[in-house]
Amino acid sequence: MNISAIAKQIGFLLIFLTLSWVLVHFLAVFGIFLGLALPLLHLVFYPHIICFWCRLRGGTHTLKHSLIDSGLIVLLTLISIPIVYLEYRLLISLKKPAEIAQVAQFMIPRKSQYLVGEVFPLKIELMNIPTSINVVQADLSFDPRHIEVVDITTDSTFASFFVQKEYDNTKGYLRISGGTPNPGYRQPTALLATAYFKGKAPGAIELKYLESSLVLANDGQGTNLLNDFPTIPLIITPANQSASPLPSDLTIRNQIQGDKDKTVLSFTEYGGELPPPYSDTLGISLTPTPTPIPHSSNTSKSSVISSLIYYDNIVLEYWKIVSDLLP
Repeated sequence: MNISAIAKQIGFLLIFLTLSWVLVHFLAVFGIFLGLALPLLHLVFYPHIICFWCRLRGGTHTLKHSLIDSGLIVLLTLISIPIVYLEYRLLISLKKPAEIAQVAQFMIPRKSQYLVGEVFPLKIELMNIPTSINVVQADLSFDPRHIEVVDITTDSTFASFFVQKEYDNTKGYLRISGGTPNPGYRQPTALLATAYFKGKAPGAIELKYLESSLVLANDGQGTNLLNDFPTIPLIITPANQSASPLPSDLTIRNQIQGDKDKTVLSFTEYGGELPPPYSDTLGISLTPTPTPIPHSSNTSKSSVISSLIYYDNIVLEYWKIVSDLLP
């Protein structure tokens, strides 16, 4: 058995499959435009642009040959689109939650000591995001005797829409729910929002991310990538009466906007019952299902599948936009 010949055949097969995958996805996006433009391109640039029909059958190039080439490209495009869709569905079925090599985590701020009366920010930010996500829900509890929420901002957020931005300073509860449509958000870190708290009374307290918090993968199954719910320790110390109060990020931002007489920007405080679960809107269960960290042998497989799903999503989302624009 000639090992060298087998290696060459395997290499040729891999190159063929890779080029075929690229061609199918290229045609699925640009094939229609290429087919419509080909007769004009032949008219202007022939013989510098190849005519497939002339190469196959020979003879003198005519407009009829250009139209045949265009028809073949359009036909291949119409075949490529369902191939991409079938590939997407197959990859979704192969991508099980256990194949996810990492889980997303909420970041813990470095600073943990503040003064009574000081307004300080808490960035609700994720790290180690292993795949594309489309929904994040952050639920936090805090001791309302020592701190209170004064504002929630969404500057520089990854989310394109928000379902809930609620807080209750009586019960010590905060919920922020938002997301972005398909194909989702695919970066290792993501900022959801910034909550501004104000110290009320001295003491050592904790801010806790509740187990109802969610980070949902854009995988068609609503896989929860979150199984770590950290606790943020805080120390609120008495204010130094002889010193000037420390300016907070929120105070500086208000002064820049010209609101010098305002301590904080206005935000409607949630005073009723706790907000309904996010699942009531999307039909997704809020029961936290920890995502197991698999054996390392699944890592590369999951990464490849996630990448293929991501590119398939781009193609399918493109045609969804096109179909929405058509009358």
